[in-house]
Amino acid sequence: MTADSVKPISNRENHGGFAYEEKIALVTGASGGIGGACAEKLAREGYTVLVHGCRGLRQAEALADRLCAEGHDAHAVFCDLADSESVQAMCRDVLALYHRVDALALCAGISHTGLLCDMTDAQWRAVMDVNVSDMFTSSARLRRAWSPETRVRL
Repeated sequence: MTADSVKPISNRENHGGFAYEEKIALVTGASGGIGGACAEKLAREGYTVLVHGCRGLRQAEALADRLCAEGHDAHAVFCDLADSESVQAMCRDVLALYHRVDALALCAGISHTGLLCDMTDAQWRAVMDVNVSDMFTSSARLRRAWSPETRVRL
C-alpha cells in the first residue's frame, strides 16, 4: 500500500497479486480484542487478512506476525478511521493490491470516558466518525469490488 495515510506496518512483501480462489478480509479495529478475534477466525477460515490498526499499530503488527507464524497470510495496515480521506486512501490501496474484499468486519470503535456534557465537539466527532461514519465510508468505498459472496459484519 502506497498512500501516505495507509502504510503496511509489517516487513512482509506483497505476493505480487492474488488468485481469485484466495479470499481477502479487511478487519477494522483488529488491534483490539473483538477485531483481533475476528481476524484470527477469518485467517483460520483461509482468508488473507488485512489487520487494521490505528492507535494500536504494534498490536496489529504483532497479530499479523503471529498469524503468519501459524501459517496464515496476514498483513497489518494503518488507517485513521476518523478521517474520511484516510479511509478512502486505505480502500483505494486495498483494491489496487487485492482487487476485491470478500469479507469486511467493522470492529473498530472508540469511546469517551466521562459525562456527555463534558465532551468537546472534536471528541464527539471522533467517536461518531469511527463508530458510525466509518461503517458507511468503508462499505461504500469497497462495495464496487465485492464479490457476490462478500460478507459484511458489524
